[in-house]
This record gives sequence, structure tokens and C-alpha cells, in this order.
Amino acid sequence: MEGWVASSPREELRPEFSVDPVTGNLLITTDHREGLQGWWARKFEVAGGTHLEFSCRYRAEGVECLRRNVFARIHWRDEVENPVAQTAPCYRIEHYPAGPPLAETEYPGDNAVDRDGWTEIRGEYTVPVDATTAIVELHLQWASHARVEWSRVNLRKLPPPSRRLVGLGAIHFNPPGGGTTLDNCRLTEPLIRESAEKGADLVVLGEHLPSQGIYPLAATAETIPGPATNFFAGLARQFGIHIVVGILEREGTLVYNSAILLGPGGELIGKYRKVTLPTPEVEAGLAPGDEYPVFSTRLGRVGIMICYDAFFPEVARQLYLNGAEIIAWPVWGSSPIFPAARALENQVYVVASTYEDARVGDWAVTGIYDPQGKVIAGTSAQGTVVVTSVDLNEQPYWQHLGCWRDRLHRHRP
Repeated sequence: MEGWVASSPREELRPEFSVDPVTGNLLITTDHREGLQGWWARKFEVAGGTHLEFSCRYRAEGVECLRRNVFARIHWRDEVENPVAQTAPCYRIEHYPAGPPLAETEYPGDNAVDRDGWTEIRGEYTVPVDATTAIVELHLQWASHARVEWSRVNLRKLPPPSRRLVGLGAIHFNPPGGGTTLDNCRLTEPLIRESAEKGADLVVLGEHLPSQGIYPLAATAETIPGPATNFFAGLARQFGIHIVVGILEREGTLVYNSAILLGPGGELIGKYRKVTLPTPEVEAGLAPGDEYPVFSTRLGRVGIMICYDAFFPEVARQLYLNGAEIIAWPVWGSSPIFPAARALENQVYVVASTYEDARVGDWAVTGIYDPQGKVIAGTSAQGTVVVTSVDLNEQPYWQHLGCWRDRLHRHRP
């Protein structure tokens, strides 16, 4: 571990720095004082345009919030250690000065803790074209009576990452009702077929779609799996796609506003029970869920929220914390502010399937919201579908914020 230099923002905040005489590992130790901050730093030569993996390990004692208090970060610099331009795709913040965005500081994420108490930090990056130096810092901050040991810091070259293209689809359809729940289901078959033909790998339908227009709604609830699940499982298998659809679920005496995720083989991958219930659902005797499952699929990690859930930041945030890359959102109707906010603040794609006509009032459209909170494909006409392709391996950078997805992990309260 040669070439490392100890530093602190101010001398009065400086912790104790040392090197383990046996292992050569880097140590930072704090005493009783609050607010101490310090880091080890080292310069690494890099080549602009190459793809690198950063990794290191740490073992900490006396730290309450590891993600905020113990972290590594990387600065990209040119030959005279000036900041360089960000050459990866970058979202711009409106009303900020024009000009090329800078390559902001990277914050690699934490991986699992091993049985000896070591946590791995890891991240993959494409080096900005003008960068010749990566300055790596290993931090301990804001923790009294704490100690952190750093080991195995490495930057290694990797092949360029492949794209991970996923076709996201949503259906704008309000069943007329008047028949049975299976009648409502059958009406969606041509729309699901069209979505598959347009390249959808995942298609989302609306909230409690089989029950829509049939009253009282709670009387239409069925088990999962049950008739509606089996019907949509057959379509998922027929077209080889993933399907998310809302279903009123009965379990014993309880009724839930649920949604299921089906795989391309027709398998039931999982279900989500709506956690936040509006007053009419409470008065109808529905029960809330209390879990935020995220499902691993061949496309990526998919979470689900339902209608009123999006009015509250906690639901989408829990799905993000559980690893969601895509949030499917079956919904009756909503202001467009809520899906846009949930996508932006969690840096995920939100796939919304609504009933309401956005042309009549200020309603969210059926469509795909990107990590900027913008609709990249949408529709508001009854009986229509929308499909677009996204690259889940593309790291969204922001002007002045860098990779906000990584900063969410490190900087959120």
C-alpha cells in the first residue's frame, strides 16, 4: 500500500492515521471528538476512454452508518490535475450554465460483508477521454470512537460493457365492465399481442384490471394464482414476455389490491400487495400489504407499486433500496408529477399503465418515465400501447451531480 498520503479538510478535524506494520493496511482512527474527517489518497495513471473496475475492502469498528461514514471516491483529472469534461451521456439540469459538464466525483457502491467482517467496495467506469489520472480516496468521517482498516485497493482494465437493452411496454385500456372478470381479461389479448410484436420484453397493465367496471370491486377478488393469473400466464407464455397486471386478491377473509409479475414461461415470479390504501379502499375493507419485494428476472430487477403508492416517496424508495431498476406501476389515474418524481429521485425507470385520459385533464399518461423523470414514450388514447427500448447498463450522469444513483446510496439521510 505504497504512495498513499493522509489528509483532512482542517487540522482540527484530523483523525489519527497509521499503517499496520504486518499487513501494510491503511488505518484511520477517531477519538471522542465529533465530526472528525480524514482520508488516504493516492494517484493512479489511467488512459482516457478505457473501461476500469475499481475495488477495495474495508473493515470498520464503532461506525453506525457505514454508507455515509466509510466510503471510497474517485476524482478524474488531466495531466496537471485539473478536472476534465464528462464524455459519458449526461443529463442536464435546466437553467444551469451551458457548456460541457465536468466529470464529477465517483462514489463506488458497497457489496456484501464477508464472514471476517470485510466489506467490498466496487464500481465500473469508463474513463473520461481527457483524464490521465484517477485520484482515489479512502474515507472515514463523522464517527467518534471509530476505526476503519483499508485493504486491497485495485484499478484494473475491463472490456467495454455490453448494452442491456430491454423493451418496456405499457397498455392504456379501461375495460368497459358489465361482464365477468375473465371477460375483462380477454379484451387485453390483442393489446398484449401488439406489445409483443412491437418488441416489449415487459408489458404493464392497469390496476385491478379484471375487476374494473364490476361492482362491488371487493366481491370480484380471487386467489393468486387463480383464473385471472392463469389467463395472463397463458399470454405471457404464448408471446414469451413478462407481464405485470393488477388483480384484487383474496386470502381467507382478507382482500388485497395486488399486482402479479409473470415470466415468459408463464411462471408466477411474484406478487406485490399495495401498501398505501386511499380512503375508499379502506372503507371497502381492503387490507394493506407490508412488504416491498423486488424480483430478479432475465431483464433486470423489477419492483411494483400500485396507484396511490406513488403519492408517497417511501414506497418507491424502499423498492430502490431493495435493488429495483424498473418499477412497474399499474394505476387508475394520477397527477404526472408523482411518477416523474419517483423515477427521478430513485434513478429508475417507471412503467405506468393508467385508465384515465390525459387529454381531458392533468392526468399522467400511460408510458415510460426515465431517470430524468421525463416521459420517453407515452400514450393517452384508449386501447393503445406504447413500447420503447432502454439500456439498463447505461449509467445516467447528471450535470453537477455526477452519477446520482451512486450518490443516493452515500448521501441520502
